[in-house]
Amino acid sequence: MLRKFFQNIGRCIVGLAVALTACAPVQTTLVPAIEAPWTIMANQSWQPAYQFVHLVHPGDQLEIVATGTWSHDPTDPQFSSSYAPTGVDVFDPAAILPSAPLGSLVGRIGDNPPFVIGEHLVMTSAYRGELWVSMNDSPERFSDNTGFVGVSVKLTPKPPVPGIPLTNIAEHYRLVYPQGYYVAITDKGICLTQNPKPSAEGCDLLNVATLEVGDAKGQTAAQLVDEMVLVDDPNLRFDSHDMLVDGEQAIWISREGGDGVAQMVMIAHGGYFYLWSFTSLYPVPDVNVAREIEQVQKLYDTVINSFEFLD
Repeated sequence: MLRKFFQNIGRCIVGLAVALTACAPVQTTLVPAIEAPWTIMANQSWQPAYQFVHLVHPGDQLEIVATGTWSHDPTDPQFSSSYAPTGVDVFDPAAILPSAPLGSLVGRIGDNPPFVIGEHLVMTSAYRGELWVSMNDSPERFSDNTGFVGVSVKLTPKPPVPGIPLTNIAEHYRLVYPQGYYVAITDKGICLTQNPKPSAEGCDLLNVATLEVGDAKGQTAAQLVDEMVLVDDPNLRFDSHDMLVDGEQAIWISREGGDGVAQMVMIAHGGYFYLWSFTSLYPVPDVNVAREIEQVQKLYDTVINSFEFLD
């Protein structure tokens, strides 16, 4: 039966039918930095320096060290002697990174803007993706370059978000949710509820988060949100702004009206959309409104700050 409910009882529980795991909270420590040496050739453009280990995520700290010598133009007498990956005091508007010296080591994460590395760089990633590196040269002039440098990369993962980890292998994501919540599998995704006997029907209670996953049909997050906001209902009021979730473009939406207020986050990734909704109902008898709002905000912060894709 597809609908299966999980309750954390101090051990890891696995639902094989949906390839989803939810584990009890544990004492978490940072993973030791991983060293990954790699030879980077001068006569090739972008080369993978870290993809054979795993993805870089926003908040991860990278330390990149490069040693060796190379040259971007060995036929020119002033560059016939190879030089370090700091490059030479020459700048080319046609180079990969025009603001960096020719012959310097440069990098990029995913398809995001390049940055200069040189011989040593410590940085905190703002992006998600694989780490690529290259000599800084014009893309049309790599064939005559000579030499190589050795690059080592140490990665320290971002500090973990406290809470209970959950991984959904089938839908390619992982996250952390606060203690006191339970996971229910719904027809469209999952629900996080404070009901200790979670069910899809219980997702209508206060302080609930739901995740819907579906086919994005080639649309961006912004296009998907436009379809939502165009719903012709004068009782609903929308507000939105751009944001990043695990380095992916996302749209935050506030929807007020009907039976409550919802914060929503729309993400498009790998051909799918991921729509989070965090719901607070309008004041009801015997409910501390301020406390309910605080709990929903904690749920939002924990889930969104920890949400990562597996691919």
